[in-house]
Amino acid sequence: MRIITARFSGTCAACGHRFESGSRIAWGRGEGSFHRNCAPSGDSKADAERLAGMREVDNWHENRRMFGDETADAMEIERELREGWD
Repeated sequence: MRIITARFSGTCAACGHRFESGSRIAWGRGEGSFHRNCAPSGDSKADAERLAGMREVDNWHENRRMFGDETADAMEIERELREGWD
C-alpha cells in the first residue's frame, strides 16, 4: 500500500465516503483506494476496532441529521448503557 495523489474522484473502500481527485489517498493493487486515515494497518484487530468506531460516528451524525441534537444524544446514551450491561 502506498500514498498517491488520486487522478479521479472515488469512494473509500473502508468507510464508503467519497474522495476528490487530487486528494492524497492510500492505494494498493487489488486492495482498493482508501482515505489515508482509513487504510488498513495490517493489524486486523486494530483495523476492525477503528472501522467500528467510524461506523458509530457515522451513525451518530446520521441520527443528528434525521432526529435532531437532543434525540440523537438520548439515542447515543441509551446505546452506551445497553452495551455496558451486556
